[in-house]
Amino acid sequence: LLGVGRGIDGILLGGSLGAVMGLFEGFQAGMLREPRLLIGHAVGASWRNGASFGGFLGVYTGVKCSLIAARGGTKDVLNAGVAGALASSVGTLRTGNPAVIGGAAVMGGMI
Repeated sequence: LLGVGRGIDGILLGGSLGAVMGLFEGFQAGMLREPRLLIGHAVGASWRNGASFGGFLGVYTGVKCSLIAARGGTKDVLNAGVAGALASSVGTLRTGNPAVIGGAAVMGGMI
């Protein structure tokens, strides 16, 4: 149950980071003179970036906390490695390419 709560925390943090990135992208695109466009761009980018960040952070924190609970409170590098591998591979599932998914999992687990 703790893993689900941490996963939700990750999704909320990801959405917040996505909104900030959307505003920054809008400023870079020169939308400052037209607040309506800036806000529209920020909202759109917030959903895109928030889904990416939120998905990654939600899976990572959810899996890591679930592993800690499942392993009797053991906090070690194995939990972070498995969580990183799963979180990294989730973003590549759309490709349907096993090599890309596996490569992302290996790199995510190593980082």
